[in-house]
Amino acid sequence: MNGVSREPFGDLTNTPRADSKELKRQRDRARSASLTEEQKSERNKRRREAYRRKKGITAENESIVTENEHAVQ
Repeated sequence: MNGVSREPFGDLTNTPRADSKELKRQRDRARSASLTEEQKSERNKRRREAYRRKKGITAENESIVTENEHAVQ
């Protein structure tokens, strides 16, 4: 081949294959790591609000719930 040698590919058996779910996790981790502190706190605020809506806890009930939790303990 014209005196030019090519490098072999090497050992291809040890390459990790990431499935689509793992690739999505990696993208999500990278995205969340690149958020500013303000963006992270805003995201957490929305998550807490969604949790409260899902559980049926309103802002008024929240203080009552925490008072009852302390009274039970």
